[in-house]
Amino acid sequence: MSQKSCSTAIFFNPATKQVLLHKRDVFAPVSPNIWALFGGGSEIEDQGDPVKTLIREMNEEVGILFSASEIVALYDYFDQENNAHRFVFYIETDLDGRQIVLTEGAGYAWVDLAEALDSHKINIVEQTQTDLQYFVETKKISW
Repeated sequence: MSQKSCSTAIFFNPATKQVLLHKRDVFAPVSPNIWALFGGGSEIEDQGDPVKTLIREMNEEVGILFSASEIVALYDYFDQENNAHRFVFYIETDLDGRQIVLTEGAGYAWVDLAEALDSHKINIVEQTQTDLQYFVETKKISW
């Protein structure tokens, strides 16, 4: 039996120092009604490739078909809470709301990176906050 995995993306606008977050709806099986990164679990058609998983998930969730060349690997780890291997990528982009067709969740918003890292300001999934902190530290983001 293969290990369950998921791929997720940090959409980062370097000009504004903002990240695009996904508001999970009340029906989400994991972390309902809380902010998170976009992404999801692998499917058979992804052939075990986390980049293919991310491309498919982004097309399903926001209606945009990213190319593999736009996607940069950040890191991966075993997420014990969800019993899955988590692959984290980032995409530098200045997407605006007119380009996004949300098909899952309750909403989305561009959020200042500093605010997304402050759990007192935004109700955010723990793994998302960990991933964003890692992104800031490894990419030496300053504001």
